[in-house]
Amino acid sequence: MSRIKSVTKTPVPESYQVLWAENTTEPTSPTVKTTLWAGTFSVGRLELPTMADALENRLGLCVTAFDVSAQP
Repeated sequence: MSRIKSVTKTPVPESYQVLWAENTTEPTSPTVKTTLWAGTFSVGRLELPTMADALENRLGLCVTAFDVSAQP
C-alpha cells in the first residue's frame, strides 16, 4: 500500500516532486516495513488516438521523464 505525502511543483517547467510512503510485508514475516520514496516527474501532453482514450485521460497528460529513489 502506498500513501502520497506531498506533491510539489518544482522550478523546472512541467515537473513535480512527489513524496510517498510504501508499506510492504513478506510472506514469512508479519511485520510491516515502511519505505519512504521521492520522485521527480516531468509531464507532457499527447494527442490521444481514440475517443475512448480521450475519455480515460481527458487532459492528454503523460509522464515524459522520471527519477525515483528510496529515502534513507
